[in-house]
Amino acid sequence: MRIGVIRGDMPGPICLMDLETVSEYNPPTEPRGQERRFGRPDPTVVGGAVAVIPAGLQGTIDVSAGANIGAGNHTLRAKIDPLAAFTAITVGNAIYASGAALVVAVNTAIHTAGLNARARLDGTGKYLVLQSGVPGVGSYIEVDGALSTFNAAVGFNLLGDGFTVPDVPTIITALAPVLGVLDVSTPTLLLTVGSGATGAQLTALADTIAPRFIETDVVIKSFQVGMISGFRSATYNPDPNRWPQLPNGPAITVVKDDGVTLFTAPLTVVTGAVHNAPNAGDITITGTNLGSIGAINSEVESTIVRVISADGSRSVKLYQAIIESTLTGGTQGKVTSTSIVIPASLLSLLGVIGSKVRVQYTSLASNLQLTNIHGLDPNVGQFTVT
Repeated sequence: MRIGVIRGDMPGPICLMDLETVSEYNPPTEPRGQERRFGRPDPTVVGGAVAVIPAGLQGTIDVSAGANIGAGNHTLRAKIDPLAAFTAITVGNAIYASGAALVVAVNTAIHTAGLNARARLDGTGKYLVLQSGVPGVGSYIEVDGALSTFNAAVGFNLLGDGFTVPDVPTIITALAPVLGVLDVSTPTLLLTVGSGATGAQLTALADTIAPRFIETDVVIKSFQVGMISGFRSATYNPDPNRWPQLPNGPAITVVKDDGVTLFTAPLTVVTGAVHNAPNAGDITITGTNLGSIGAINSEVESTIVRVISADGSRSVKLYQAIIESTLTGGTQGKVTSTSIVIPASLLSLLGVIGSKVRVQYTSLASNLQLTNIHGLDPNVGQFTVT
């Protein structure tokens, strides 16, 4: 996940202190401690990431299998200064067997012509990228139109095209506007800073806007009920004592690793519990975040279901491994994120009619819910234990 601060009125950085500290993480299975302080994107830090990004233009024709360059398409006219004249670059006439061979030829021609630029293949290895040799804010690259016949060979705009790396405030506004939509996805990053950036440079820039957190169990819990949850709450106020008062509203946006899709991690909640389903004596529980398929038999990482008799005098505690390994009367026990099926043999002598169920997944327990008796309203008898 990535987290970006979207409020512009924060008196200071947010502090996520309920994540793993460096001293508490388990090196074989966890990342280094993820506790940290951060706020709105720092222009100096963002500027440092942008300083190594050159302006670039990317072709639209797949040249991974090479290209046939001849008298009709061997002229590339380009410049890295908007006020300068175009430099004529003549790519050697040849049938190039691969994109890599074409890049070598183009770079040789650029060097011979004396232009401070270079060519490379994009991250997919399919498309040629022409980039300025001068990186950072204001970096510029342009190819000519009709006189640049090489455009047709690699898919540059036949009418000519140019790009300038924008200034830092423009970049921050495009990726994380105050109270706007956080978007550090690869397409938006490329649209903002241009095709000259490599994948590693785009990742480094995204990190300055919205730091990435590895989704350990501790981080997920913070998102669900901890400090991350508090900062993303609609009722959050950065300084309740300030006058005039600041408005309530989330301080952060949390997105998936793709940089734009909102991250979700629903709490463990039972929405229905039906007796005699799928077969006589069984209980089928439905809800959200009830477990995961094939989790290990652990109170920390697997699902535990507690079924309590109607009069409260008896209960049974069922571990996921037991549920999934039981087959009775045609019913195979099952645990998924949205459904749990408990075979009748695990409920013997309990008297499931009118019983209550509670699900615990990882360290969070659900509400209690009555089993649905003979098709009555599934909400009858539902209540939450506080």
